[in-house]
Amino acid sequence: MRLQSGIGQLTGDRRGYTIAAKERHMLISILRDLRESVNRKDATYEALRASGESIVSAETWDVFAVLSGDMLKTELALDSLLCEHIRFPPEESLRSVVGYLDAALKRAKEFRDTIGEPNCPMVFHIMMADLSSAIDALRRVDLPHAFTGSQTPAR
Repeated sequence: MRLQSGIGQLTGDRRGYTIAAKERHMLISILRDLRESVNRKDATYEALRASGESIVSAETWDVFAVLSGDMLKTELALDSLLCEHIRFPPEESLRSVVGYLDAALKRAKEFRDTIGEPNCPMVFHIMMADLSSAIDALRRVDLPHAFTGSQTPAR
């Protein structure tokens, strides 16, 4: 992802970051897929609640709630990268997005393993594949040092 510093002023002398069009379109596509994944998570919840079976304990629903929170944080963080002017280094934001996605995928696996794979609706498996694909896609975004732990100096 090519970054352009200071294109367009935020307020006063503060400068922000912008993301080049090609990479911006990639992020928009990933966000759209992530939103579909959120819809699949919601469909999973509805299907399991409507089934009438008590295969999901209260503690396991707590794991599902954490999964939901991680997905929401991912969506919000990725959405903030698509603003016209970005106040924080995009590398840091992108690392956060991937971290939230990793956490969501771990919670999804924990949920699946707890209730048993056969009890998970197909839409849940698709959601897990979507999360994994989003992580892979974000790691392919051409953003210097985004996943190495080293930081690009603030511009």
